[in-house]
Formats: sequence, structure tokens, C-alpha cells
Amino acid sequence: VFAEGAVILEDKNLSVSDCTIQYGTLNITPLNGTISLNDLSGSFKGNVSGRLADDIYFSKKTFQSPFSFTVFSSDEDNTLPLKEKSFQADLVLSHLEGSFFNTRENYKIQLIRTPGRFDFYAGLFGDIVGGFSDTGELEITTGEDFPIRFNVQGMIQNNELFLFVDDMAARGETFAGLLDLPVFSLYSGNAVGQGTITGSVLNPM
Repeated sequence: VFAEGAVILEDKNLSVSDCTIQYGTLNITPLNGTISLNDLSGSFKGNVSGRLADDIYFSKKTFQSPFSFTVFSSDEDNTLPLKEKSFQADLVLSHLEGSFFNTRENYKIQLIRTPGRFDFYAGLFGDIVGGFSDTGELEITTGEDFPIRFNVQGMIQNNELFLFVDDMAARGETFAGLLDLPVFSLYSGNAVGQGTITGSVLNPM
């Protein structure tokens, strides 16, 4: 991780100004905004860009967008520890464009924390809907307009995961741009199936 810019923490208010962050193939610049760590509210704005990977196959699969990030707490009691707070965080990618997908306007990713679980949503029409409990239970469902449709259910505990993936279905033309590689190209077709994902979080199989 590389970070450069002005960061000020005063009276539990975290402010960043003209900050640049690089993490792997992800770049954020310039990042500006303020968040209160006391009541967990605030906002940031900037531009994000990146590549899917550094290898010869995916290094040219790029994306970029201006973004805004807003978070606010639904708790009236500011004395609650951070891990017990309920909050909502919204990330809006105002003009998301890339080399392997169609441009999307105001693409929204939302995370909601309530006691005992996180729920998350992406897209205007429920592209991705999911939840993760404090006990490790995970569920994810993708919508009709998502390039690959699937349901995921399972557990993540002690950095180990066991997930069952079913109702998988994909039309080749919806993600052909992602697989347009020097050694392989996909133009059309359909795929269906199911499977499991097990192993460590860092090395799933």
C-alpha cells in the first residue's frame, strides 16, 4: 500500500486532502473528505482507476470512474463502541467505464450494518444482493442483468470457507470482453452448473 497526502485527525474527525492511495492494481486520487469517528458520519470524493491484474492476460482490462463515498450512523447513542454501531455506507461510481464492459452511470454499491450482520447491494436493479453474519454465514444472489447469475450460500470461519454455488447460468456474449485474451476468445454460448468453494480465504479451491 502506498499513500501520500495530507491527513489530519482532530477531535475524532479524520480529514484527508489531495491524498493518493495505491493498492495493488487499484489507484485512488485525489481523495478529499472528512469522517467523524465519533458518530460514524462523513463523506469522501475522488477518482478510482485500476486493472484486473498485472499479468499479460488481464493487465489491459482497465476501469475508471469518479466516485463519492458517504457513511452515516443510525444510532442515536454515540457512546456505543465502533463494532456495535449500526450504519449505512454508500459508494456511487458516477461514470464507470472500462475496457471490458459497457459504461454505467451512477452505479451504486451499498453496505448496511445492523446488529449481528452486514447486508450489501450493488447496481440499480439488484445486480448483487448479499449478507454476511457475525457468525460467518454468507449468502449472495445475482440478478438477471448481471453477466453471471448464481446463488452462493455457506460459511466463513477462522479464515476457512465452505461455499456452495448453484443456479449458475451465463450467456457468453455478456462477458466476452473479459475473456478476449491472446490465447483464448469467447464469442457466444451458454453455461450452467453448480459447485463448491473450499479452503482458506487466501487460497480457495
